[in-house]
Amino acid sequence: MTSLVSRPSSPPSPVSRSPSARARSASCWICSSITARSAAAASLACSVFTSVTGASYISGVTPLNNPDRVDVDYHHFAHAESESRRAHSTTQRLTVLREIVDAYRGELGAGIDSEWIHTVRHAAQRTAINAISELARHHAADDPRHTLELLETATGFDPYNEHLYRDIMRLQDRLGIHDGIPRTLALLEVRLRDIDCKPAPETQTLASALQHRHAQHVHISLAPTNPMSPRR
Repeated sequence: MTSLVSRPSSPPSPVSRSPSARARSASCWICSSITARSAAAASLACSVFTSVTGASYISGVTPLNNPDRVDVDYHHFAHAESESRRAHSTTQRLTVLREIVDAYRGELGAGIDSEWIHTVRHAAQRTAINAISELARHHAADDPRHTLELLETATGFDPYNEHLYRDIMRLQDRLGIHDGIPRTLALLEVRLRDIDCKPAPETQTLASALQHRHAQHVHISLAPTNPMSPRR
């Protein structure tokens, strides 16, 4: 493996397009699994932004007098991030990194264009990518298949991050999943098409080189051996 140090992709240049189906279905995970513990909390559920801003308000207007009555996904995500900085052992740290990955639901506040959320959204994405990259590096040597699963999950967090796809292709080559390499490249092409982009030459070159090397290996292994000279 060459990298496995996958960083969040730079925010793409603004492109005029309608929200993707994924964004619409994910909606706003700030409040996507709010557990309403009272009828009043239920009526306010879909406009919570308390977790991000730290203010006990709904939509910045209605005071939330009992914030402990509402359970928000982002609370768990932020708590796991905080715990990761206090972990004293490898086992402890891996556990909280897994919690970060499990709590992350994709783009934070998808569909919200207010200026206040952009910094928090990118920070959450960076935290999730860093967590899953660290898990991938930890498992790369002894469990490459699990590492591959982690990286494939990471592409859902940051679908335009070409570093992730290159790491995936390298792992597929290592594991002998050679037919997966062109599929990984094709998936990247489809996703980048959403923002009117194409894979970088480095990514295309890597995919071609890995497939060419495999084709050469197959050709050599299938080549007939020289027949033995007849005995005299």
